[in-house]
Amino acid sequence: MLAYWRFYWPLALIGVGMVLSVQFQNATLAKYPNAVTELAVLALAYGVFSFFNASLQFIAQLSNVYARSPYATRQSWRFVVLASALIMMPLAVIAGTHSGMALISTIFSIDENLTGRVGEYLVLLCPLILLNGQRHFFSGLMVQAKLTGWMTTINFIYLAVVIATLLTGLALAIKPAYVVVGAETLGVIVMLCLL
Repeated sequence: MLAYWRFYWPLALIGVGMVLSVQFQNATLAKYPNAVTELAVLALAYGVFSFFNASLQFIAQLSNVYARSPYATRQSWRFVVLASALIMMPLAVIAGTHSGMALISTIFSIDENLTGRVGEYLVLLCPLILLNGQRHFFSGLMVQAKLTGWMTTINFIYLAVVIATLLTGLALAIKPAYVVVGAETLGVIVMLCLL
């Protein structure tokens, strides 16, 4: 039981860190003028983004199970890159085309201005599909190596980077979409480097 607990608790803390990241994003947006609109736009954008991003959730398990030799690791990594690119493409089409924005407008019954704001977030969020695929892949390798304690440490460094970037962006009065997505992107890049 002690071995199970040592393996499990760091992974459980990772979930806490990810939830805190979202709470800090919301708290940052709440400090901007028109906070209600900013939070609504982010919620709509993340709703669309999450539909695609959810497809990546099992990549950690894929690398944990299949990446058991140098050759298998390379093959698994290639698959993750290809799968992430294929998952990102429909999101990019939605975010970058008039028909995609019309679809967003129709689904959520929002006006042209709000649709454009959601589209702005989605364009910025697209690269996170590729980055998150890599993050999950390398996280799976860390779990496979039973380095869950390091995973927790890396996750809290990610959280610190996100918070610092959010506070800096807010202090500099940078546009909310750039602050929120930029903080997430920078956090994931730092996490990937550490992984």
